[in-house]
Amino acid sequence: MKFKPLLLLLTLAIINFSCFAQTFTHNSSGIEAMQIQGTADHTIADQYSTITQLYYGSSCIEISRENFKVIRWDNQDNNLKVRLSMGVDTTDLTYVTYGSHIDDVQRILGTPKSAGQTYFDEDVYYASYEFGSVSFLKSTNKVMAWSNLSGNFNIRYKPGENTKDETFFTIGSNTDQILKLFGTPPRLYPQGENYEYNVFEYQNGDIYISKIYQEVVGWKIKNKNTFDIRLPLNKYTTKLNFFTQGSHLNDVLRLQGIPNSYSPFADSNYIILKYENSEVYISPETKKVTHWNDVSNILYDRHDEEAKVELESALNSKTVFDDFDFVRYKEFLLAILTLSFIGTSYYVTKRLYEKKSNQKSAEEDELMTDCIHSEGWSPNAHLKFDEPTPTKKEEIFIHPEIYKANKLIRITNLLIDLIFINILLYALGYFFAAIGYAKMVTESPYVFNGIAIFSIYFIQEFFWGKTVGKLFTKTRVVNKEGREPSVDQIIARSVTRLIPFESLTFLGKDSRGIHDTISNTFVVKDNSNTTNFNTKQEE
Repeated sequence: MKFKPLLLLLTLAIINFSCFAQTFTHNSSGIEAMQIQGTADHTIADQYSTITQLYYGSSCIEISRENFKVIRWDNQDNNLKVRLSMGVDTTDLTYVTYGSHIDDVQRILGTPKSAGQTYFDEDVYYASYEFGSVSFLKSTNKVMAWSNLSGNFNIRYKPGENTKDETFFTIGSNTDQILKLFGTPPRLYPQGENYEYNVFEYQNGDIYISKIYQEVVGWKIKNKNTFDIRLPLNKYTTKLNFFTQGSHLNDVLRLQGIPNSYSPFADSNYIILKYENSEVYISPETKKVTHWNDVSNILYDRHDEEAKVELESALNSKTVFDDFDFVRYKEFLLAILTLSFIGTSYYVTKRLYEKKSNQKSAEEDELMTDCIHSEGWSPNAHLKFDEPTPTKKEEIFIHPEIYKANKLIRITNLLIDLIFINILLYALGYFFAAIGYAKMVTESPYVFNGIAIFSIYFIQEFFWGKTVGKLFTKTRVVNKEGREPSVDQIIARSVTRLIPFESLTFLGKDSRGIHDTISNTFVVKDNSNTTNFNTKQEE
């Protein structure tokens, strides 16, 4: 009894093998195909060709004379005993998608009408069905292209999780965002010298996607109103009303608007912007205009020496803020403004509370004085003559010169702070990459790091009077009077830290750095017995 399951499996395997043995496929030997199909009705073997064609009615099998293997077939009369694949590398999907294995295509779509090696590339082979076609990369046997213009093909390309709540796309938008906006493309195919990008062909235009970075690198649209395309153009632009040789790509886009065609790989030497029939050629390396062809007479171009002089003057007059990408950094700037608002609100509230407390204390003292004078009673009558009379509440402070931190403590602070800041910068980088803003970090690292470092130092010293390093060494920041520094002083300290190598300037004679000197502050030892900001003590 226990052998029955094994016998059943063996029987099924034999039946399955028998079925496969009665069929051939792409790359089967020519002898095997002829044994299965029998004698051909007629054969064509041109002496100038490397292919032998075997016809069975209108159906045809093409065999390579170099290796004598089947390279393609066309089953017009449905009389060929053929399959797309013989393997079992399948999944549970009910549809074909980008990257599906050829075995899954056979399982889902069945045997195609015709299939085989493409004429233009022997590393790619195709499978044609009644409603469309699928192409595979020979080295992986996985789907790399399709044509589903009828819409009846069981092919889907679903977006992943890397999407945004936006109704437009731009250069750098990822594949998931395009699929979310427009759905599965009716036609998808690779292009470029080494298939470096995919073309998503929709009814109203094509979108070019980099296969390496999986992001938009260009497009070709029939009507600009059918696609919502936006470009951040504040970077590398001038205020000139024309472009000329040497103008930046973004200046052309600012003047001319969104092109009908943005083709980064249409020519190996240029990025080509097409406006109707006019074309502007851009260098891929410098992103600057090399030449143009204004067939439609719609370009805002100038090609004279005076134009080049004006362009050079405009570029020399630009400042750092002219190239700052406020659009790309809007979320980060909003976060900084929010933190600043919270910090300012905390500071103002704290000061108002202290003022109200001092006013209330003064009123109570005045009321007590009135009671003493009216009743003739002294609160100190019970004290001995030599016992000191309690004084008013006084603010405790640290003398900056006496308790000033030495160089060893300052070095320790610096090392701990650098470790902490680098951990935070890496965390922020991964965070922005996770939410789809990786370019914000990679394209402008100095701006990103500068804003982050300023914010980290400002928040720590504003709220707690010390950084993480100072927390470990029990030191803190005070003003020249030994009290809590003002907001202006903390801002001055945080901004000055952005100067290159400024963090080492405390190695001078008085153990004070440039950020200490400019803000008129000191780093002192934080003795819990004598140091307590904004606290009162009765003597």
